[in-house]
Amino acid sequence: MPTVQGRKLVRLYYAINEHFYASLNSDVFLKALDMADDAGKVVDRLNNENYSGIVFKQNFINEVRGLMDSSMENSKSAEYKKDIDLLIQKMSEYKDLNRQQFMAKLNED
Repeated sequence: MPTVQGRKLVRLYYAINEHFYASLNSDVFLKALDMADDAGKVVDRLNNENYSGIVFKQNFINEVRGLMDSSMENSKSAEYKKDIDLLIQKMSEYKDLNRQQFMAKLNED
């Protein structure tokens, strides 16, 4: 059963995804491609139960922020900006955590 935190993050994902898709242009697409490898590494770290290192650091958050800022330029939604700010805030709460710490925090209610 998903935690309260998990449900909030899922809602945030869908809200951002909807606006991100609508804001997609060649510049945003290229920025997304540029960071795809780093995003894949974060996903791999989270999926690897034996990974004991840091899941992501501030530089990954900066990459995500840059991509989201580019996307926001193509959106008139004030709600989208709030959701992106919340995403960056949440990511900041998880930065510099190892996988075990990350998963424990994710499962807090």
